[in-house]
Amino acid sequence: MQKGIEIVDQYNMVKNQIELVATEISDLQAQTEEKEKERQIYENQIATLKSVAPKLISELEKEYAYDVG
Repeated sequence: MQKGIEIVDQYNMVKNQIELVATEISDLQAQTEEKEKERQIYENQIATLKSVAPKLISELEKEYAYDVG
């Protein structure tokens, strides 16, 4: 009888661990999705800066040349 109780206790412990790990995985997936959105925002900012930078450099060169001349 004691062996049966031990097996049931072990089963319940393992079942609880599975539920705990599943919750942790769910939390980590949510964090990963949030970080992916954040990364995408930064990548969009980089793309915008790369597309604007040549124009800004050109304008600064003109402004500098104008101020010197």
